[in-house]
Amino acid sequence: MRLKISHMTEYTYAEPVEFALQRLRLTPVDGPGQHVVSWQTSVTGAGREAVYADHFGNRVELVSVSDGAQSISIMAMGEV
Repeated sequence: MRLKISHMTEYTYAEPVEFALQRLRLTPVDGPGQHVVSWQTSVTGAGREAVYADHFGNRVELVSVSDGAQSISIMAMGEV
């Protein structure tokens, strides 16, 4: 069985954000009974600072919000 997944998270701030960091863990991993066919993430309103694996092997994307941002959108989509 294959699943197509599309997930969007939107943040809207009451006050402009001068600076913030956020870790995104939105990428599934291959494992018993699951194979990631394709996967991508995109961020609007924030910059991608780094990509690394955490202690459990999960992909982590570090994004920064700055310059008085009032909203950000994060999209994750793919097929497993």
